[in-house]
Amino acid sequence: MADVNGRPTTWAVAAAIDGDKQSFYQCSFLSVQDTLSDARGRHYFYECTIKGAIDFIFGSGQSLYDEKCQIVSVTDVIGFPGYITANGRGGPDDPAGFVFKDCHVSGTGPINLGRAYGNHSRVLFSGTYMENIRACPI
Repeated sequence: MADVNGRPTTWAVAAAIDGDKQSFYQCSFLSVQDTLSDARGRHYFYECTIKGAIDFIFGSGQSLYDEKCQIVSVTDVIGFPGYITANGRGGPDDPAGFVFKDCHVSGTGPINLGRAYGNHSRVLFSGTYMENIRACPI
């Protein structure tokens, strides 16, 4: 739970994706914490916008976030660094993972690209433009 503008704020999932072979085209998902639950299955996102501040793309899905997806950090509303992803891949042979291909990452405050949500997390950013993001020290 975070404190936002003097009020306690808890997570609110904007979408919970728990099926196989689902695709999303020009969709928007907005929240502060745990915006998109990419729980399990294979998913494809194209030209989507996903906004959040803390673990806002999380789960154990096997997902491709393709061209022109906008990943937007809004950590200015929480006042401390957040995380874009929290991948929960189950083991070394689990095909799960998040791939961000030719996306655009921007934001309003300090953000980390991701954090491990277990021992085998896998996230890849390829050809992704990152703008106005302040990387946090490890």
